[in-house]
Amino acid sequence: KPTSTEKVTFNFADDDHLRFYDFSKTYEEFKENGNWVATYQKLAESKQLKEISNKFTVQFFKSGYLSKLTQEDKIAFTEDIYGFYTILNAVEAEIIQAGLTAKELDFKSLFSMEDLSVLGTLGDAEDFLTKGPGMNNNGIQVRIAAPLLADFINTTDAYLKSKAVTVDLRFSHAETIAPFAAIMDIKGASESAKDVMKFNQNWKAENVIPFSANIQWIFYHNKSNGKYLVKFLLNEKEAI
Repeated sequence: KPTSTEKVTFNFADDDHLRFYDFSKTYEEFKENGNWVATYQKLAESKQLKEISNKFTVQFFKSGYLSKLTQEDKIAFTEDIYGFYTILNAVEAEIIQAGLTAKELDFKSLFSMEDLSVLGTLGDAEDFLTKGPGMNNNGIQVRIAAPLLADFINTTDAYLKSKAVTVDLRFSHAETIAPFAAIMDIKGASESAKDVMKFNQNWKAENVIPFSANIQWIFYHNKSNGKYLVKFLLNEKEAI
């Protein structure tokens, strides 16, 4: 009896088209020491990240231990706990499997609403600067997606010649979408910012790289003339 997966071919090999962050020494150097760091620090200072982290860590550690922590340690600790808070809704099954309840992992109660807003903005800013158009939409953080764009084009050409597949699916982390959408020049995903304080006027993380972010190329065949119309979608919305 035929099954729905009978004609599905899987490729579980690591693909540098999708994992380009892991294979680029140039990008690693940019991520560690690129000019985006000073830009981000300017925004973090304006949002009083140091003060937020100092206020947050004092809830957990005694003064003797706190005195041994650097400011960077305090910020990292604060951002890590905030990071746990942001993924709770995505790991419900894992929480149950561990024998815990959502109430026991109520990280949100550790922050004020104002602090959550600041940490969310700064997290979006880091993604914008290191994976999105940033201050230069021709920077390495966007150009790194060029092999993936080339792969889409090449597999499209192959499909048009042979019609060997009905759909070609690629699965990766949402961070792959940010530079890919930027290099495709999609409106709302490719505009760089002249002023980091206004980075989210055009680029909004919840629109570009939400959970289950996706980009689709859909081909419509006009049988009367043999031509194709291509529609580009970002997160199920037609991209322009």
